[in-house]
Amino acid sequence: MNIKELTNMDESFFDIDKKNIELELRSRIKENRKRRSIAIGLIATGFMFFIVMMLVQRSWESGSVWKNIFIYTADIATTVTIWEALTILVVEQKENRAYLKDLGSRFSSIHFTKFK
Repeated sequence: MNIKELTNMDESFFDIDKKNIELELRSRIKENRKRRSIAIGLIATGFMFFIVMMLVQRSWESGSVWKNIFIYTADIATTVTIWEALTILVVEQKENRAYLKDLGSRFSSIHFTKFK
């Protein structure tokens, strides 16, 4: 192999490396958008449960057991949906940032050298 062939190989390795990074980044961005959409849907659902719970609490006149069961169930549903949404938005985003930072440092630490 001559120097020109080695240089072309190095460039092709850099191109492959660059394409891998771009594909990973696009995949992560698409996944993050999907997760944000899910989180927004969960927050909306949680607020709907909360509003329904407040309306039932104020409008249901009798102090029956069914009213309390409904209110406790709606309270739990509200808490769970908002908790899951915040987990997606906060915890998983932090993990994704750490993963991408680690991935970037790994790819940037790869160096190709020419053999003589």
